[in-house]
Amino acid sequence: MVEGHPLKPASVDDGAEYVEPKDEWHQGQADGETQHKVGRWRLWTREGQLKQDVVYVDDVRHGPATLFVQGGNPFTDARIAHEKGEFREGRRAGRWLLCDAKGTTLGTCDYGDTGSLEGGPLAAFSNDSTLDYAALAKKLEGEGHLVEALVTWARVAGLKRDTAGFNLLLARIARPVKEEVALTLAMEAERPTNWLGYELVEGAHPAMLLNKLARALHHRPRTALRSRHRFPAGLSRARRAHSLGRSLLHRRSQLVERHLVRAGKGNEAGTRERRRDQPRQRAGDLLPAGGMTTPPARARAPARGGASGRRAAQPRTPRAPGRRAARPSLLSSPWCRWLEKSRCRASRA
Repeated sequence: MVEGHPLKPASVDDGAEYVEPKDEWHQGQADGETQHKVGRWRLWTREGQLKQDVVYVDDVRHGPATLFVQGGNPFTDARIAHEKGEFREGRRAGRWLLCDAKGTTLGTCDYGDTGSLEGGPLAAFSNDSTLDYAALAKKLEGEGHLVEALVTWARVAGLKRDTAGFNLLLARIARPVKEEVALTLAMEAERPTNWLGYELVEGAHPAMLLNKLARALHHRPRTALRSRHRFPAGLSRARRAHSLGRSLLHRRSQLVERHLVRAGKGNEAGTRERRRDQPRQRAGDLLPAGGMTTPPARARAPARGGASGRRAAQPRTPRAPGRRAARPSLLSSPWCRWLEKSRCRASRA
């Protein structure tokens, strides 16, 4: 026994070494030059409970694998003790078996063929209103592209308000995890847009995950996958970012106003106090530094009339000497200059 290392439990295979930083027992081979993991690797806890039995190729999990449940059981069925399936380039692929301690299969989850997720945008993200997304989803499901089919069924649910196809496929292929685990998976999902649907099979909460997918596609959070709320198909990426940012700024201004009213600073005295503490703002600013202030009322043009029928000319407000006129921009606040740049790039496109 090496000083500071625990005694090797009887359940740990001969040749396994204790890895102190991870507090685990490891058994496997590594490349001599790069020290990348290759071949079969087995991992045990400090007490000798088997955690993983996987195959590595160049330090990436690729091949058959068995993952054992550790600590709190994340599945709705507490009898599930381990999962058996296959990794492809570090991600789960194909059908996985959910087994109990004796090896009896209690359920399955299916990731299908995930090769199509590596390409360009999925067909479900198209703005083509003439495309039959239900037929496309059935075709993808028959070809084994289950993650892409699931996202396409979600698009069908947004267009036709029919969630039957989405719910049936999700119940068949997703991991049956507990509600709190599903919420955690959805909140922690950080993947490229094409791979966000992969988290649905992992067990992520569908509503939260689809809203995150909608935000990634420049949708509004509460109108996930509804084509009538999408930006126009011909709009450039910079223009989309500007449009979305402008709507978010309007929403923020409403929240600031509501917060000030609840804090008791919405009266006239509170307004004078804020104006005294904050710097002078231009008329074109959307959000002043101290909160949202009421913009000056705009004079309404007089009614048409007279012999000529023309509108009377409006007198111009005199401008202070040495001061430039305010630019008529909704995004002239200093804290959102990066959105102003997006607007300029969109106007040049």
